[in-house]
Amino acid sequence: MIIANLSNAMGVSGNEFEIRSLLYKLAKKYADSIKIDAMGNIVAYKKGAKSKRKLMIAAHMDEVGFVITGIDDKGFLKIARVGGIDPRICVDKRVIVGRDKIPGVITSKPIHLLNKSEREKIVPFSSLLVDIGAKDRDEVKKYLKLGDSIVFDTIFEKLNQKIIKGKAFDNRLGCYIVLELLKKNYEDDLYAVFTVQEEIGLRGANISAYNIMPDYAVILEATGAQDFPNKKDINISPELGKGTCITIKDGNSFASPELL
Repeated sequence: MIIANLSNAMGVSGNEFEIRSLLYKLAKKYADSIKIDAMGNIVAYKKGAKSKRKLMIAAHMDEVGFVITGIDDKGFLKIARVGGIDPRICVDKRVIVGRDKIPGVITSKPIHLLNKSEREKIVPFSSLLVDIGAKDRDEVKKYLKLGDSIVFDTIFEKLNQKIIKGKAFDNRLGCYIVLELLKKNYEDDLYAVFTVQEEIGLRGANISAYNIMPDYAVILEATGAQDFPNKKDINISPELGKGTCITIKDGNSFASPELL
């Protein structure tokens, strides 16, 4: 299942090697030409029947995660966030570390050792470590190095006939849609772009847009469903299973009224 393979692949921002290799192989089947630019974006081109305009459809391939910033004497990994991750969801989470996919667990000071003040606070990210079961720093260095990426160990699966769960749906679902669109033929030239480093500032998308200079661009992105118990004054849109959302504006831009 393509969605499962896309979800399970590693691809933390700035280290998208595995997911890029997978997407390249899938997109190559349907493109007239395909390339990887200097930034690491995949640009798959399909010539249109009339080729009067350029249409760019993009989705980012990278995901949030962590990077190894240090290794202590006892073999624990010091980490930094890559992208927006709330430290409240990290404690005791299983993770996959490095290209060899070594299993690990995010750990912190046990609750029974916390004092009253510590128990009333969110565990600071600086206190989180990853335990891969190594006895010391030398053992870790046999398998890992500073700068290696870490992702959450969340395996894709179907919960029922309509609902799936997995990691990196933001934005591997968008990548899947781009692949499906690439299978079709169009009057205008199509540039199907799988961008990198979105989670740390839209870096790949900016480069692609200036390189292609499209007449129109459609960005496919994932967002969270709001259909859970909440206060009445909070917007409950979007809702799971009720279709696509169309963004009119966000913190950086307004969508074209012509396209809307």
